[in-house]
Amino acid sequence: MKSIIKNLTAAAFAAALITSVSAAPPSKGSLEATNQATAQQYTCPMHPEVVKDAPGNCPKCGMKLVEKTAAKEAGKGCGSGCGKH
Repeated sequence: MKSIIKNLTAAAFAAALITSVSAAPPSKGSLEATNQATAQQYTCPMHPEVVKDAPGNCPKCGMKLVEKTAAKEAGKGCGSGCGKH
């Protein structure tokens, strides 16, 4: 009985070891794509404190959310130079 348990334990350990070694690590390209997909954020031009992971409308004013990187390029706020944003 003890020998059967030892053999089963050894077989399970060997199978786990082989599985972990044979699993290929993700490629650099797939990691970058995953990081970019998760890093994409959307914000409201009028309310920069509103940040979402998906496009949509601002819950405060209803304006369309823009990509956060695009918002940085366009400048902060409403663009009218009002100084409030």
